[in-house]
Amino acid sequence: MYNIYFLKKERIYTKLKYSRVPQFDTASGAVATLLAALYGFLVTEKFGFEMIDSGDFYMILMYVIFLVLALRVIYKTLNTSNSLTSLLSFHNLTTFYWTLFTLTTNNVKFFLKKYLF
Repeated sequence: MYNIYFLKKERIYTKLKYSRVPQFDTASGAVATLLAALYGFLVTEKFGFEMIDSGDFYMILMYVIFLVLALRVIYKTLNTSNSLTSLLSFHNLTTFYWTLFTLTTNNVKFFLKKYLF
C-alpha cells in the first residue's frame, strides 16, 4: 500500500528560517558548497597553490604499478647464484639479441618459403 504523506508540508521542520520544504535546503546547500569550492579554487590559484585532482592520483598510481612490475621482473630474474651485475652483463645482452635475431630470420624464411615460393 502506498501513502502520500511525503508530499505533506512538515510543520516540525525548521532548519532554515525562510525555507518551506527540505528539498530547498538541500539545493541551496549544494549551491553554497559549489560556490565555496569555486572561491577556494580561485584563492589558491591566485597565490600559486595547485589543487590536487583525481588525475594526480591516477598518475601516481600508474608510476607505482610500473615500478612494482619492473622490480618484480628484476627480483624474479635474480637468484642466489647471480648478482645484480650479472643481470646487465654484456654476455646476457648479446645472447638475448642473438636469439632474437635468429628467431626473426627463421620466421622471415618460413614466411618467404610458404607464401612467395
